[in-house]
Amino acid sequence: MGRKKQSFEDFLATPKAERTSVKFPEQEFWRYEYTKRKFFIDMFYSISKSEKGSELPFINEASMKLVRKRINELCSVVIGEHIEECIKVREAFDLAASDFAKMANVPLKDVLIEWYNVSSEDQIPKHFYCDVLISLISGYSQWKYKGDPKYDYLYCYKIGGAFVSFNPEGSSHYLAAVEELHRLSSRYGYYPWVMINPKSMTTVYLDYRDKGAVYDPVQDMFLKQDSRKELSIYTNLASRDGKQYFEEEREATYYCYFNSIAKDFRMKKEVDNAFWGYSAFKKQPTKKSPVYGDITQADIQLVVEKEYSKSIKSDFCKTVRDSIVAYQSWFDDSYAYSKDSVLSLDSALVVGRDQTLFETRCFGLWMWDKVVFQNASKAEAMREVFNIPDPLNSPNPLFDFRFNCDERQLRRDFFMTQQCVENEKIVVMSKLS
Repeated sequence: MGRKKQSFEDFLATPKAERTSVKFPEQEFWRYEYTKRKFFIDMFYSISKSEKGSELPFINEASMKLVRKRINELCSVVIGEHIEECIKVREAFDLAASDFAKMANVPLKDVLIEWYNVSSEDQIPKHFYCDVLISLISGYSQWKYKGDPKYDYLYCYKIGGAFVSFNPEGSSHYLAAVEELHRLSSRYGYYPWVMINPKSMTTVYLDYRDKGAVYDPVQDMFLKQDSRKELSIYTNLASRDGKQYFEEEREATYYCYFNSIAKDFRMKKEVDNAFWGYSAFKKQPTKKSPVYGDITQADIQLVVEKEYSKSIKSDFCKTVRDSIVAYQSWFDDSYAYSKDSVLSLDSALVVGRDQTLFETRCFGLWMWDKVVFQNASKAEAMREVFNIPDPLNSPNPLFDFRFNCDERQLRRDFFMTQQCVENEKIVVMSKLS
């Protein structure tokens, strides 16, 4: 008698599954803060026309204001083109909220705060226009890629029958502004208006030390397009109506085709077979494109170029499995609750070997901010660490956990942060040794 198959609910209760829900918010918070800093550096070079050197730039408050001004100008141009539609949408929404408040006999203010998903009434206008911008950028993405699911990010803001949608016939200034906002969103994976206010690491550290782990939910994320193609292995997909957005097969390239929505699709079997076909291709590459699977019924085309260097089965299979899971979850929400999906999220979203403490990342980013935003040298930043007064009047310096460390450890903290900012992601300390 075979081993009883573990249910999805049982699997979620395991330490492996729980690790994702615990670790992911923390790591996503740091990705967010690292990406904000990289965004400022890139925008600084773009606006100032300076040449990028080997040393970190000094971005003073005036330069930060120029970056914020540039983003605000782009947003204003886009919103300005739709101002009449925005007024209608807002009026329809507020009217619906008013009717509900009367029917439920509750204050209108409370209904508006709940419906707009904000913490106070004065946040409503900003929240509303951010939603409109998200709708327009997503609409532009749909228009640009003509429904290709690889770039799908549909967010249509509809209230009370009114809606705000991208206008491909708009003015040249409008089209240029939408295109730039979309470019920045897809480049960094977050909307640009949420990246212009990096958090103070002093505040973050105090919140963590005195209140426990405090992470703001990372919202307003966009599809980071270069995250779907790395190491010369990537996927092309079919739309929900079956239209294939596949590339034409090229010589000396390995192609796999999966019908991942089919009832008889077996993830492990299909991925393993794809790997063994790839292994044979690596040993004896031919001009003719080797193919695994049937293109006629396929909803996923996996492309492995000859430059792809990894031959370890686990690396190949992880990349393929993650791509299949991402497509299945997009195609039908029910796939998001599969065991394959949880395993994929665990490996894709959480850097499993990351043992860096939260306070260490606070400290490293505090030094980085000191160098880049306040023009201190690395040596000056490290010396100041021991003289930062604790806002709560503690007799010890703020980052007292580093008080007895030597200079090599402090430089290691700074270098780790620099690598995280440059790569816009968590970098494991052991890889920097």
